[in-house]
Amino acid sequence: MRSLFASVSLAATVVCAGALSAGAETKAEVGKAVPDFKLTDCCGAEFSLAKFTAENAKKAEGERAKAVVLIFWSYDCGIGKAYDKRVKLLTDALKDQAVAVFAVNSNDGQTVEKSKEYLKKQETSLKFLMDPKGEVADLFSAKSVTTSAVLDADGVLRYWGSID
Repeated sequence: MRSLFASVSLAATVVCAGALSAGAETKAEVGKAVPDFKLTDCCGAEFSLAKFTAENAKKAEGERAKAVVLIFWSYDCGIGKAYDKRVKLLTDALKDQAVAVFAVNSNDGQTVEKSKEYLKKQETSLKFLMDPKGEVADLFSAKSVTTSAVLDADGVLRYWGSID
């Protein structure tokens, strides 16, 4: 009887441990390729990291983006607003260096319409990607606005941290 109980207990432990590890979320890690994600931009178009990197690889050498910068941001956050000028300067400077810069808005309740209004007022070429469920923020473990990620042309995370 004891061996049957021990066998059942061991099997239950293995099944539970397997279920926990199977449910573990994938997280972006520096030095590793970022798993694909899909978000909608302010114009309603879908952005897919995998599609972006695949299409980028097919472009001629001078037309390829060298990197992708993701800035976790909110249009109505005081900290985000304090960075407006710096982000605009960064976006403008990197545009000529073939770096694609996106603001990822993972804040619940913020809308595409208000994002468009905000961008128009800022007169910036920065593009918003809407992450209403916070899935990409979770992927990167983003906890605050202006936290940034730099991915190389192949989608490998090269930097994660403060924008400054």
